[in-house]
Amino acid sequence: MNSCWLLLLLLALTSTQSFSGTLTITPTTTLAAETAKNSSAADSFAGLPNGNAAPGNVSKLPIRNLLPGYSGKILAHYMPWWGKTSHISIGYSSLDPAQAEKTVVDMISRGYDGVMVSEASSDTWDRNGALTMFAAVVNHPGFLFSVSENSGAFSGVTDPTAKMIADMTFSNQHYFQYTNYLRMNGRPVVFIFDQNITGIDWAKAQAGSPGNPLFIFRNRAGFSYSYSNGGFSWIGFPSSTDLTGLGYLDTFYQTAATYSTKVTTGSAWKGFNDTVASWTKNRIIPQACGTLWISSLARATTNGLTSPTDILKVATWNDYEEGTELETGIDNCATMQDSVSGSTLNFAPTFSSTDGNESTVDHYQVFISTDGQNLMNLIQLPAGSRSLNLSSYSLAPGTYTFYVEMVGIPGILNRMSPAAIYTIAPPPPPPPPAPTVTLTSPRNNYPNAGHWMDVKAYATSTKAVTSMIVQVDGVTAATVTNVTSLNKWVYGSAGKWHYIQVLAYTNGVWVRSSTAKVYVSY
Repeated sequence: MNSCWLLLLLLALTSTQSFSGTLTITPTTTLAAETAKNSSAADSFAGLPNGNAAPGNVSKLPIRNLLPGYSGKILAHYMPWWGKTSHISIGYSSLDPAQAEKTVVDMISRGYDGVMVSEASSDTWDRNGALTMFAAVVNHPGFLFSVSENSGAFSGVTDPTAKMIADMTFSNQHYFQYTNYLRMNGRPVVFIFDQNITGIDWAKAQAGSPGNPLFIFRNRAGFSYSYSNGGFSWIGFPSSTDLTGLGYLDTFYQTAATYSTKVTTGSAWKGFNDTVASWTKNRIIPQACGTLWISSLARATTNGLTSPTDILKVATWNDYEEGTELETGIDNCATMQDSVSGSTLNFAPTFSSTDGNESTVDHYQVFISTDGQNLMNLIQLPAGSRSLNLSSYSLAPGTYTFYVEMVGIPGILNRMSPAAIYTIAPPPPPPPPAPTVTLTSPRNNYPNAGHWMDVKAYATSTKAVTSMIVQVDGVTAATVTNVTSLNKWVYGSAGKWHYIQVLAYTNGVWVRSSTAKVYVSY
């Protein structure tokens, strides 16, 4: 079903329910859960000045939402070297199996198909980090794993070709044989990250590598090598003629179109900033508040290739030193504000930078609560919405707390508004009943009364009755005080009709009964 029609259907169902009776508030989540860290990033990580945000509540909408029509595999580029003293501390070790399991679960929750592990055949730590990650991957049938060869694995090696064959032999023994390993056309895929791995006889390396792997080389030049099975893009750096770096992707995809028989692996990134790394080159690609993420992803489906990009690799899941990590979530420079005016809930995002805009927002989720902590999903509103008519919901009298969550597009940090209070006052009490006087005797139109007539009446009032009187033909004939009932005999002359009425004095006014018409015959 088209997502737009599905949203309209949900809105219609919600509106129908709201008019069917008093809305029952049944909590479905909590404020703590909606604002808590929900990623595999370490709790102790507090963010870095290179654009890596402090861990927060990340949108878990599937990344494919940003890739309409794309059917290729989507990989997260993973670094296995954390915990080594040569790298900064990010609060976890790549050798921790529990951390690896959390990472895989997080990747799956965001819609990734697999992980590509960098430097999987480098030193002992990195190799063990890759093995730790793979052990977590195989716990999840269908989730994919692939390795990347880096130049660091060949430092000081006298026979790079033999080293490459040895690495492929290791990978064949530990990875290639598993159904979780990434394959194209039945062959395991190996990414060759660095083009400057010198001294390798690639024909010999391919012939000697068990498992018959495909070698995919970086950048558009990677397609042109006779020994290459394809190319993959990385990150484009700005230049005087390409201020965003996205031109790098355009030329990569244009080149890929001329190599239709080779595997094309696209890429996407949020930004780049290596200023916290010990080896920094002071390279910076501004994140533009999440909009660069959108633009780089869009190239994968608008690249003009006659066939779709086979694989898409995001750079990166956790390279904190280069400021490319997606693990903690992307900051779109937004905060949420809300308020209640009358019966209208008003809300809006505020962007702290001119780069920020609502293209990074997927929708707004409105929550209702009776205690400010336990929340119920009230309604989901599309991006661009700014208000909600609360009077359309049948809410019982009371005080309600509303929150509006800005739910980001995939990978963006969600933002929750402050509490907005809405009070429905109970209806005013009904006015007290009007005081009345009821005449019970004599009955009206009585035709045969004697001189002395028995008059009975009672008064009903929320205020004290201070006196009651009987009038015969408009003249007071008897009076009682501080009672609410009366029983008096009054005189009437014979041979004529008389008019009997009883009055009660209460709350400063006289209240009259009905009039009884009586004929005195004797």
